[in-house]
Amino acid sequence: MLKYTVRFKPQNFELEAEQGTSLLKAAAEAGLRLETDCGGMGRCGKCKVVVHRGATPLTPREREYLTPFEIRNKVRLACQAFIRAATVASLPLTPIGEDRILEEGIDRAVTFQPAITKYYLDLLPADFKREASIGKIITDSLLQHGIKKPLVDFYCLKTLPLLLHRNTTGVTALVINREVLGFEVGETTGCHYGLAVDIGTTTVVGYLFDLTGGRLLGVDSALNRQSVHGSDVVSRIEYALTAPEGLSRLQEEAYDTINRIIDKLCYLHKISTHDIYSLLLVGNTAMNHLFWGISPRFLSRYPYNPLTVSPLCVAVEDTGLKMNRLGRVYYLPLVSAFMGSDTVGVVLSTGLHKSRIPRLAIDIGTNGEIVLTDGKNMVACSCAAGPAFEGAHIQCGMRGSSGAIDRVYLAGDEIRYHVIDEIPPKGICGSGLVDAVAMMLAAGLITPNGKLQGKEEIANPVFARRLTREKYNQIVLTGHYASDKGKKIVITLKDISELQLAKGAMRAGIKILMDQLGLADQDIREVYLAGGFGNYVRPESAVAIGLLPVFKKAKITPVGNAAGSGAKMTLLSIKALREAIKIAEQIKYVELANSQEFHQEFAKGVLFPK
Repeated sequence: MLKYTVRFKPQNFELEAEQGTSLLKAAAEAGLRLETDCGGMGRCGKCKVVVHRGATPLTPREREYLTPFEIRNKVRLACQAFIRAATVASLPLTPIGEDRILEEGIDRAVTFQPAITKYYLDLLPADFKREASIGKIITDSLLQHGIKKPLVDFYCLKTLPLLLHRNTTGVTALVINREVLGFEVGETTGCHYGLAVDIGTTTVVGYLFDLTGGRLLGVDSALNRQSVHGSDVVSRIEYALTAPEGLSRLQEEAYDTINRIIDKLCYLHKISTHDIYSLLLVGNTAMNHLFWGISPRFLSRYPYNPLTVSPLCVAVEDTGLKMNRLGRVYYLPLVSAFMGSDTVGVVLSTGLHKSRIPRLAIDIGTNGEIVLTDGKNMVACSCAAGPAFEGAHIQCGMRGSSGAIDRVYLAGDEIRYHVIDEIPPKGICGSGLVDAVAMMLAAGLITPNGKLQGKEEIANPVFARRLTREKYNQIVLTGHYASDKGKKIVITLKDISELQLAKGAMRAGIKILMDQLGLADQDIREVYLAGGFGNYVRPESAVAIGLLPVFKKAKITPVGNAAGSGAKMTLLSIKALREAIKIAEQIKYVELANSQEFHQEFAKGVLFPK
């Protein structure tokens, strides 16, 4: 296969790429990030670059997404432009904003008792003058620490002669339950750290703890490096099943994302990665499979069977993670194919499973999970709703990063907005989109069925002037007037439809769960909003567009990254870990596709309130 030089400006980064490689793939191999919600399938129109020479001709798909002005100025979609000669391309002049990843969440006290414990065995030369096996001497020493009938396998015992020869003052034993994982030379009980990780489809958050006392040392986060293959789990599953080495590459990218977090936290807190012994993960079912390198084939077709929903505990040496080789990697249990351990973490951290009154937890990320309790039973469902709420599939949509419009409101006849970091706007994120549509409803720009009014139907001429048409009817938020700074940000008719589909699914899911438990809107006493979108969306806007019902007696409580909080609790406490396992068993999952009421409720939920 012929190879050609590809140069990306303004970085002037060069690499060799095979003929027929897409510019999107070439940029990823160069370590350069481009926005792509669809994973290079040509369905989102986000991966725009300027091609100066060397690429294949414009495709019909590109003509669908690019404006005539962009086409005249050599703008291409990187996923649709393939290398056929030496290639030069320019990446967007406006850099992708620094992502604001939600790290903090609700906190609930736990009994500190990590799963792995270290015990120093102060062995003296006299101990080995007894007429007993080394194994018996070790088990007797462990018994003095309260470990009854410890399990020490042959491979652990095999290491002891060498360790004891190097240091006759003793060894440190690593123990989980009664099982001895291994031994270390000398007294190492003071070097014991663990990491709790929320591995999301879009973002990954890691919490570093000192497990000698349970103190949180630091938090770090990063974009999931799998995102280059698509913003949703469907794109990832498709890539895993169809691309050569797709599954192994996704697994490596998951490990690489976590390892970068480990490296950074260890550097900042001056500890060695060798001192991390426990890593506990929560994530959705697809992320679970891709992390372990399990083919998601059965997740991609009816009846959508996960390989297992059980909690997993695996030796570090069986993974590609930068930790002590004697350590363990835990993954909390799943609920179903569409509800993962991240939801278990939300329930655990909010205490929803202990509530004696009706409460609702909604975790809106790339997907939407809903859990409802009536004080006795818990039911749950999952909705394919997240992409629009995170700015995906929206013409000017972006994640909640620097330059994103995250709040929109009316001030008289003026449309006002707030931009993250208060710089010229680059796009709009999910909370800003919900605000914008709520504002448009209040201003009479949209009908309850989601239709944009024509100029002659809009009573206020100030608002009417913001209505334009390119490929779709659209309302201009910014960039329309000379006084506006930043790029032109619009809300299109297609964007409104995407939001309607997303909120219609969520609203239908809430209604069906309430019907399952025989609850009405006025019965709900509290609503927990979890996840990045749930934490930042304004409840009044969510109610205004009909994303949430009008819960007249309910308190609405943002709980941040509640899934991450659940991961922290289970890392610190074996009791909380067992509690999480029981939660997964208690949740009754409701498959919306099998509900006769879903389509009817979905059709109602798509409409905006009058």
